[in-house]
Amino acid sequence: MLAQTIYYELDKLVVAQEEYKQVMSVAIHNQFIRRAHSGLPKSNILVSGPSGTGKTFLAKVAAQVVNLPIVIGNATSLTQACYVGEDVENLIQQLFDASDGNRFVCENGVVVIDEIDKIKSASTSVHGGRDVSGEGVQQALLKMIEGCKVRIKDKNGSDVYINTENILFVGCGAFVGINGNEDQDFINFGLIPELVNRFETKVETYSLGTKSLLDILANCEDCLLDKYKQLFLYQDQVLEFTPNAATAIARKAAETGNGSARVLKSLVEKVLLYIQFTLAKRESNTTITITEEYVNNRLGL
Repeated sequence: MLAQTIYYELDKLVVAQEEYKQVMSVAIHNQFIRRAHSGLPKSNILVSGPSGTGKTFLAKVAAQVVNLPIVIGNATSLTQACYVGEDVENLIQQLFDASDGNRFVCENGVVVIDEIDKIKSASTSVHGGRDVSGEGVQQALLKMIEGCKVRIKDKNGSDVYINTENILFVGCGAFVGINGNEDQDFINFGLIPELVNRFETKVETYSLGTKSLLDILANCEDCLLDKYKQLFLYQDQVLEFTPNAATAIARKAAETGNGSARVLKSLVEKVLLYIQFTLAKRESNTTITITEEYVNNRLGL
């Protein structure tokens, strides 16, 4: 039942993306079980889909449901050891810190590697040398995902060796231009075959339509508009959106944001900018109603 419990929590906060919610629910459930029973199989996950479709957010929420430590690192900041940048091993240091210095908990945590599509391999680097931003980083990640001992430091500066074999790795990327259904799609895109093979489960997220974006904006638990209403309440003002106003914002996001939930926030900010700027001039405890006409004027519709 635990996998269904995780799914239920995800479903309250994440609109659509049904397959990914199921995949992540099962993976996090199994990771939780693995803490008590070593030697169980693990299936790392490679997620492809447009920006703003919940790839990293969903993984974070799922891990939090069962209190698994999780870190989210951006692949574009990673380098091989001995090169300028953030070594891939630092992800394990971050996970150890997130585990409150508990080695066992760390070794059964979750590492999310965002924008993994940005480290696709090339024949040579810009300077004609080693491809430190592409295949080299992939090789470093591969070693860690396959399972190795990573030396990190505890809070006292002493060496601690973390076995990465049982850590769940989730790679996320847009992978623009591919379907993401087959291993060969990712290999053709620029991921090395060995790394692709280590992500045993492949899943896609999809652009959202107006209805789903409207749910995120106004209808789901902890929806975006509720957060702005609370912000206004802190300033002794009541903020309201008519149903047509919310629909207009969702429709605009679907048309111009490639179905991304992330664009909703920027649109709401644009709608509310002048009102927030002049808020101090308003009397306390007044109701500010955002209409469809006002949304259209602010967004140029």
